Amino acid sequence: MKKTLALPDSRRDVPFRSDAYLFLQATWFGKPLNDKQMADAFNDSQHPRNAQHALSQVADRMESNDPAVRTSAKPWYSQAIAAASSSESALRSTAAW
Repeated sequence: MKKTLALPDSRRDVPFRSDAYLFLQATWFGKPLNDKQMADAFNDSQHPRNAQHALSQVADRMESNDPAVRTSAKPWYSQAIAAASSSESALRSTAAW
């Protein structure tokens, strides 16, 4: 006997997204950020997780084999240094990493 998942009436008109997908989107730092998104993330003091994502992107750019991508990380060095002395321990840890 095959079991099927029945959604409540309130969720039938909403496109289905798995909880695992939503969790991954909220926690994964691999999604590339453009320069505007990185600036917004570093300036968002209410959500330090966004700054952690931007720090991760700076690290990815620094480690890139492409010299142009490595150069694109330079404008963010001062933000990374500032994050190292943040009051948020998670930010300090990410900056040190």
